[in-house]
Amino acid sequence: VNAGSISIDGASKADSTGIFSQAEQASSGNAGTVTVVTAGTLSIANDGVITSSTLSTGNAGSVTVNATDILVNGQGGGVDKTGIFSQADTVTSGYVGSVSVTAIDSIILSNGGELSILSNATMANPVSITPSILTVTAPVITIFNSPNAITTASTGNVDAGSIFINSSKVLSLDPSGIT
Repeated sequence: VNAGSISIDGASKADSTGIFSQAEQASSGNAGTVTVVTAGTLSIANDGVITSSTLSTGNAGSVTVNATDILVNGQGGGVDKTGIFSQADTVTSGYVGSVSVTAIDSIILSNGGELSILSNATMANPVSITPSILTVTAPVITIFNSPNAITTASTGNVDAGSIFINSSKVLSLDPSGIT
């Protein structure tokens, strides 16, 4: 997806709202790579997502997002997460892709907004898998009221991924977490 500015708002959703690539249950193929580029602002709110995920034996794809400014606000969201993700569900044996989020000016994560990699998969040979990487880059990164704002996690038998944060001016957390 390439656009001037993008707004993803799940407030009036009947179903999921966002940009998706997903390997469905009972399939054997991989989810595709998701790339989003905007010359302006990317805004994600109210359970909106950009994600590549797997519910099968196939792998989730990588997710790459580039914008001037990125705003992820989870306020008003329901039980679903708001943000940018790659994930493998508990019933899968596929692995997750890497996530790269880059802004020219700023990234703001608020009210539960997240950037994450989540692997719940159980792999036949987990030691052969290189853990995915979550990279977040912007001169100014502001995170508030988001306890799991930037996260890699694993509940399966594959290691959680690494997190790399590149902020040349300000990294502000109030009260928030990077895990």
